[in-house]
Amino acid sequence: TRDSSDAATRDDVPLVVVRTCRRPSQRRHTTSVSGAGSRLEHRHAPAVARQRARVEAARADYLRSAGRAREAIELGRRTKEGLDALGLGASTLAIMANSNLVTILSESGERAEALAISREVLELLRQADPTAGAHPVVGFNHASELHSAGATDSARLWYRAVASSARGKALVEVERRALMGVARTSARLGDLATARRAFDRMLILAHRQDRPIERESLLVDAAIALEARDTLRAVAGLQRVLRADGFY
Repeated sequence: TRDSSDAATRDDVPLVVVRTCRRPSQRRHTTSVSGAGSRLEHRHAPAVARQRARVEAARADYLRSAGRAREAIELGRRTKEGLDALGLGASTLAIMANSNLVTILSESGERAEALAISREVLELLRQADPTAGAHPVVGFNHASELHSAGATDSARLWYRAVASSARGKALVEVERRALMGVARTSARLGDLATARRAFDRMLILAHRQDRPIERESLLVDAAIALEARDTLRAVAGLQRVLRADGFY
């Protein structure tokens, strides 16, 4: 379970939902995991079966958006099983569908299953292109799952890998959020020097994006201060968060 600061931290939610299909009015930050995974596509699989899998993945995403999480999970599981049975378990379509399933499972509290499927997706991406480094989207979501599960060491490892990969790809928003994860996990582990470096870099990126210093940043700064036994700064930071939330 998360502590109170974790529960309030919006930057730890899944970074994106992998794109399937949606109506034009449904505007949500999305991306695709196509590319390296496409090398694994089974081109001779029945086209009708592949199209059906795409439709089911899109329907699962729609059910999730409509708040029907349990139905979305069951449909996502059936889609995964069907793709595996067709020999498409390593295809780009499977990577997309399974990434969506991880998001739905995570939001429903099914952490163990979400982590297991997330590991499968990461391994498929690694096999497709061993030199590509951590996938910025899938890797970030995997790190967040590990953090939520209490595997702080492993979560920090993945956050750092994602931050490095995102920097190399000039994905500023992904790098900023990954650095937030590095700062939080490092503070929790008592590594204040690393936490401060990651936090300072995250602030530089936030200013570059012309983003305000959000409450999540204040929470991280307060966590670092608390670990450093600087209780005055920690309390001041938490009071600013409470004021931002309308309690003063």
